[in-house]
Amino acid sequence: MLTVGKLMIAIVIWAAVPLLFGSLWNCFGTREKGGVMRAYLMGSVTEWALFFLTAKWAIIGKKSLRELCIIWLAALAVLVLTALVLLVRRIRKRGISRDISRGKPKPVGMLFLPVLIAIAILCGGTNQGEYTIEEAWTMYATDTLYEYDAVTGHGAGEMLSFERQRLKERAEAPVEAYYAANSFVCNWNPAKFIRLVLPVFLIPFYFGVYQAWGVWLFGEARGKRIAFQVTVWLLYGLALVSERSYVFGIFTNCWNGETLLFAGLVPFAVLLVLEEKERKRRIAQYLVCAAAGQLLSRDGFFVMTFLWGTALLAERIKGWKIEN
Repeated sequence: MLTVGKLMIAIVIWAAVPLLFGSLWNCFGTREKGGVMRAYLMGSVTEWALFFLTAKWAIIGKKSLRELCIIWLAALAVLVLTALVLLVRRIRKRGISRDISRGKPKPVGMLFLPVLIAIAILCGGTNQGEYTIEEAWTMYATDTLYEYDAVTGHGAGEMLSFERQRLKERAEAPVEAYYAANSFVCNWNPAKFIRLVLPVFLIPFYFGVYQAWGVWLFGEARGKRIAFQVTVWLLYGLALVSERSYVFGIFTNCWNGETLLFAGLVPFAVLLVLEEKERKRRIAQYLVCAAAGQLLSRDGFFVMTFLWGTALLAERIKGWKIEN
């Protein structure tokens, strides 16, 4: 029963809340395309951005992991209540959206997805150059935030200058703190949580991103969309039988910040840049993606700024050519 309770908490944080946040975007401007899966993608990115803002406050203020969890859950609760109020008002005014049924995973996708999750669970943690689990466990065990080196176990007073600098750089992208906070809230061993539970929620994120790309590229051509998905996952699966790639090791470390940024968030952000035309929503999407990107990687904010900046520059050049 205790395990079921922990799993239910994880489902609320990693599935129910992202779906609610994704639906919240429909209250502003046009409705999100892609139905449930697109809502899950946008809601997940929004939740990552929210955690990044609260984590930066906690890290700068040298707060404990427990204090970070309290402020994060409080912010999460406020946003959830706001989302519920706005959604109730929207339903009363316009009725229940019918397009929520669009973009539901097809039977083939529903069969394909559990296989991917199983592979990620079985092969997870085999990348020896990855220390996300150790970092999260150190913070969980010591109730601190980036005050101990997960490799050497040294505290700030025992570290050499280059070790302190390395720890400071890791704190700039606090994805390990995100996992430690989730483990703390769920009262779950961080190693078990990251290796066994996270793939259940992160693999659908990757899957949803490439599903959205398939729809954008091939429209209603279902066969081509399936072939596209199969090709993408076969290419990612090559890392299991050949020299592993640190960035694209989805099956070996789907939770890694660099992997999640470059194989998940960046493709999704590019799709947002291509699809969104409303200025206010585009700005909001940029701010959310930039914060979420910085949570995952030190280069996340720069990458997102580069994407949106390039898109803006291209539009300006195109408009200038039309005028002349």
